[in-house]
Amino acid sequence: MISINLKKITQYLLKAIKMASLAIGLAIIAIICYIIGYLLTDEEGWCLSEGHGVWDADRQECRQDCLTWRKDIGCVPITEDNIRKKEKGLL
Repeated sequence: MISINLKKITQYLLKAIKMASLAIGLAIIAIICYIIGYLLTDEEGWCLSEGHGVWDADRQECRQDCLTWRKDIGCVPITEDNIRKKEKGLL
């Protein structure tokens, strides 16, 4: 009777170890993916990804004072008139 209990306990422990190693492996994979994504994202990508601002290609910096940035005119300032134009698709 004691040997049956030891077998069951051993089986449960092996299952628990397998589940724990699977969870740890998945966590390690997630961390590695996050680190790779962080290393591959440049400053321009960071600026545009979360709405941090507008990337100014002339100055090579992220700006919060521009509604948008265009090659032909550069920084389009944030004004009510420019906001209306952008909403209508004119910018």
